[in-house]
Amino acid sequence: MLSLIICSRTPSISEELEKNIAETIGCEYELVVIDNSKNKYSIFSAYNEGVRRSKGDVLCFMHDDILYKTNGWGTKVEKMLEDESIGIVGVIGSYVMTKDYGYWDMMAPWVTGKVPYGNKNGWQSINNCDFYFDINSSNEVVAVDGMWFCMSKRIFSKIRFDEETYAGFHFYDMDICMQSLMAGYKNEIMRNIDIFHYCYPQYNYQYIQSMKKFFAKWNDKLPIYKGEAIGLSEKEYVRLYDSTKQYCRLLDRYTFYKNDIENSWSYKLGNAIAEPYRKIVRLLKSKK
Repeated sequence: MLSLIICSRTPSISEELEKNIAETIGCEYELVVIDNSKNKYSIFSAYNEGVRRSKGDVLCFMHDDILYKTNGWGTKVEKMLEDESIGIVGVIGSYVMTKDYGYWDMMAPWVTGKVPYGNKNGWQSINNCDFYFDINSSNEVVAVDGMWFCMSKRIFSKIRFDEETYAGFHFYDMDICMQSLMAGYKNEIMRNIDIFHYCYPQYNYQYIQSMKKFFAKWNDKLPIYKGEAIGLSEKEYVRLYDSTKQYCRLLDRYTFYKNDIENSWSYKLGNAIAEPYRKIVRLLKSKK
């Protein structure tokens, strides 16, 4: 049985998503919805709590703003995870994890899988996205995207979401994938499942803080390369990318200015004035 673990921004998931799961999953499942409408949990603690509540032998961690296009996707996941050498599966991933600050979905030359972002009318936006390698490249990757990923519950005895190191909602996917690799498992992408995601990634101050914690934690294990398509030329490119550290300096500068701005009296006053209007906008959107 699949346990679908969702950290929900509302007390329950939408009827649309619940119906979509029921119509497409194709196997026995349970919904484990962690109500985070009051922001009680980080994504790390919410997912750990979801695992504690789960009864299935396969764990599926998913965002609350996705829809499935592929019928029988649950059966495909169960079949894939019969291979006990596999730790985590997703639908998008990266062949490379560099040593410098970055995020795998910024590393377009090494990303493989599907592009699932767009609006609700845009199923046609789902495309293969092997920018650097062709579509027959390896399915084995370093990390998968956190909007949807699955693992056998048995490996959770060796890994767990690191709520001691991190807070917030970033780098849970990269960190759990690194734990999977260090425990001796492979991470792979599934090219036979189409999932649509309505929310684009957001890079903010919390993201930067989590990024720094991630690279501090795993520094001595990086860079990592997976997939037979990675050759000496790609490794040299990564080495040069790391040596410039341009991205690192840019983020540090962003963090410095953002701290200055958000701690200023004028920013806090503006936030206080704007909050009643934000509440009205949120209320109007919820009624649509």
